[in-house]
Amino acid sequence: PHHKPYFLAINRFVPKKNLLHLISCYAFYYQAKKDSAWDLVLCGDGELLPTIEAKIAEFGLQDVVRLPGFLQQDRLLPYFAHASCLVHASTQEQWGLVVNEAMAAGLPVLVSKSCGCYEDLIVEGVNGFGFDPDNARQLTDLMLKMSSEAIDLAKMSQAALEHIQKFSPDYFADGLTQAIQSSTRI
Repeated sequence: PHHKPYFLAINRFVPKKNLLHLISCYAFYYQAKKDSAWDLVLCGDGELLPTIEAKIAEFGLQDVVRLPGFLQQDRLLPYFAHASCLVHASTQEQWGLVVNEAMAAGLPVLVSKSCGCYEDLIVEGVNGFGFDPDNARQLTDLMLKMSSEAIDLAKMSQAALEHIQKFSPDYFADGLTQAIQSSTRI
């Protein structure tokens, strides 16, 4: 879908997904990186689409922020496959299943600490980073870090893929089986 490195966000376009904040942080990031900046791809649709389009235009980011719209799972796969990093910026989220999906695709992740999955899925500096969803400087700095030479993306991608295996249905079934076997021995 896109041949240049990019940050990927997949969301419903609703306020709690914090996409206007993400676009603002991306604008600061883009201003700092200029021609070497990764693009931003926002997959999804919803009530905030006109506001998101206006925010992108306000910052003059029409050439670097992509809006492919709402995509069914099979059409999302190429976006996961070609992205460099997933960003999930929600201000509140019970879990954030898209983070599991991204890690299963071998993507490093930047995840809001307000997402339920943060505590379980993110190993700071190993498979991604967490951030305060209200702190623009923190998210901007993480975007700068992820797109710099300071991060070994291949190593972080492999770590994401390995860590998410602990959350697979097979892993859960094995744990449940072991728990049952242990309880029957008591």
